[in-house]
Amino acid sequence: MCVYYDITTPDKAYEFLTNLGFTDQQLVNEFVLECEKDSNEFAERNIAILDTIDIFNVRFIAFHVTASLDNCQEIKDNGIRDLQYVLSHQTKLTRGLELSGIKIDIDNCILYINDNAYNIDYDYYRDQWRKTDLEKILDFIAHRIYYDFCVNGFFFNDNVADYGTDIHKRPEFIDKLIELSPKVRKLDAFWRAKSTPYKVFFYATVNQIHKFSFDDLPNNFEPYSESELTHIKKWMLRNAIDRAFSNCFDEKYIYIRDNDYIPSEQIIKCEIME
Repeated sequence: MCVYYDITTPDKAYEFLTNLGFTDQQLVNEFVLECEKDSNEFAERNIAILDTIDIFNVRFIAFHVTASLDNCQEIKDNGIRDLQYVLSHQTKLTRGLELSGIKIDIDNCILYINDNAYNIDYDYYRDQWRKTDLEKILDFIAHRIYYDFCVNGFFFNDNVADYGTDIHKRPEFIDKLIELSPKVRKLDAFWRAKSTPYKVFFYATVNQIHKFSFDDLPNNFEPYSESELTHIKKWMLRNAIDRAFSNCFDEKYIYIRDNDYIPSEQIIKCEIME
């Protein structure tokens, strides 16, 4: 049986806990009074309640933020894809970049701006200790394409508009390209003016999620050990109780494993941001 883990809002987190069998009185007495709002202690004391849950049957609910020019139709058709996929296929972003004189050869690590070719080999820049201003920009772009390219989102974030990089107004990837081509500035302005900000809610399974999304787990693709699965169960309880009682930070990230994605059938809804 599938279990839905949803902490996108405090109410959803509270609902998850009550679905586990906690009563309102138990949550107040144990978490607030006995544990003094220490979510680690709460998780340790109640880990047995998750013994019957198979982590591999849990559907973790999260949302991806996008600035859409087509009411999320591209996402509905193709799913939520990683940056490498988006830049190597005909998408709204690649068409906009091409009109701005930008082409990216993912396989050969080359960025073309009009008639000029630039090296965006991530390994090359990792070995450079001293970089020119141009190389620093190219290094950032290479890092984004070849290292930090996975699908990502939030288990929760109540202040997306204050996130800092305007991810709800235009693709974040455009930002650094502006420094290389004035035409991209026009693309940035167009996207900001014409797009609609969306939260795209989806579910992911544990095998789709980078281990480090669960805090303090290694960044590897090895099968989950028993201790790691126990860690995730404690993580679930800890974050659910903190979220339910508004006892946490403003955001919690989710990272989908490299070269994986969220297919359209795992998309729950596309919701316009207020």
